[in-house]
Amino acid sequence: MVEQAFGGWKAEGPKPELNLPAVPLSKASRAHVPDKSSVQDEVVLAETLGLTAANPDHFMLQLGNEVLGGGLFSSRLYRDLRVKTGYVYSVGSDFEWGRTRGTYTVNYGADPDKVGKARAAVLHDVGAMVTAPPTDAELSLAKASLLRAIPLQRASLDRIAAQYLHLASLDLPLDNSDRAAQAYYGATGADIQAAFKQWIRPDDLATIVKGPVPNW
Repeated sequence: MVEQAFGGWKAEGPKPELNLPAVPLSKASRAHVPDKSSVQDEVVLAETLGLTAANPDHFMLQLGNEVLGGGLFSSRLYRDLRVKTGYVYSVGSDFEWGRTRGTYTVNYGADPDKVGKARAAVLHDVGAMVTAPPTDAELSLAKASLLRAIPLQRASLDRIAAQYLHLASLDLPLDNSDRAAQAYYGATGADIQAAFKQWIRPDDLATIVKGPVPNW
């Protein structure tokens, strides 16, 4: 039926360029988006990166992010911004990858008078990943978390298909998960610190706040 419907299709003309162009590294800035319906601020700290998922260093960044903010309740950001200080209601961080660009973001929700304090704590924790390796305990927990997640990404036919489509969209090999597992297993704290020092720029994180006027 697919062949009947589409078998006669033929491409004509030059192949279109579908990939977004590379972008320059972003710089620090601040923006406020008013929202009178909200009593809490939603905050995003973000920056563009000088690498893509094709660079093996991105495995070290993912592992370091599990320590920093991707591991949720076990992460440094959750411990320092939620448990110890109560600055935020929720906090997390993540990388987004494309064929020609990558981004790093930290997201948190806070009362307007806590936005600036939380931002300072985020910059401190991100900077600490640049200047020192994670502890052995943090590294072991991060490795276990990411390694356990790999087989779960193939827990159904739908998830396998989605994973292969995602890898194809990034022009990555279909055994990328195996490469990730090998990278995570052999990673050291020094490897993670080196990757963060090379690619993450705490002073260039832009700040976007949606909600009431924040105390920067």
